[in-house]
Amino acid sequence: ETRKMSDEETTETTKVAPIQVLYCPTCSLPAEYCEFGPSFDKCKPWLIQNCPELYPNLTEGKEEAKEGEEKKEGEEPKKAAKPKKVKVEAANKIFIKVESRNKKKSVTTIVGLDKFGIKLPDASKILAKKFACGCAVTKGPISDEITIQGEYTIDLIEVLVEKWNISNDSIEVDASKKKDKK
Repeated sequence: ETRKMSDEETTETTKVAPIQVLYCPTCSLPAEYCEFGPSFDKCKPWLIQNCPELYPNLTEGKEEAKEGEEKKEGEEPKKAAKPKKVKVEAANKIFIKVESRNKKKSVTTIVGLDKFGIKLPDASKILAKKFACGCAVTKGPISDEITIQGEYTIDLIEVLVEKWNISNDSIEVDASKKKDKK
């Protein structure tokens, strides 16, 4: 049964006030989401001043830092030591590595040609013409390397020995096929 309401009957409805959201002027996100924004470090001073209840750990760290500064007034603050990049130098060796790219495709990587005075862009052009494949110079973790599409380890060793007179003793082959995660 539906009942019609008469004009005399009034329904009580309570209106809810809109929520006031405080936006950070630095990152333009709500203050609750500043920590997920791109510039949280720049937002910290504003957050400490305007809404310390949202991030109590920021105010605690500042108080501890003030106490530490009072104790060490005469000393200069120490900067954090940056980790040094360590280059691993191999004694004039060429490393040839074959990696599996997909099920049947593989990539041959050559590292260390530049130690023998060979210009990598020129060498990649020669190898691309010789093997009729894609060949590129890429930046590796240790030094620049040449990447060849396909598995050419045996032919590559022959070309290195014939073209650039590199001895077989200075060439190391790592033929373990590793799967790339993509």
